[in-house]
Amino acid sequence: MKRQGWSIRRKFTALLLLPLVSLAALCGYAAHLALGNALTLSRVDTIGNHLATPLGRTVTALQIRRR
Repeated sequence: MKRQGWSIRRKFTALLLLPLVSLAALCGYAAHLALGNALTLSRVDTIGNHLATPLGRTVTALQIRRR
């Protein structure tokens, strides 16, 4: 009985497909992390501009008033 295995083309495709899929998944995950960090930094900058600056001015005004 002769068993037919995979053709060379199928073997080559299978050997090439696994690393390519893994690399694509790794790049997608790295992009997700980078984009998440960029969005977090954007939100921190917004919070800093809208909250920290007026709060700093208020604290400075209170210190001047105490003197």
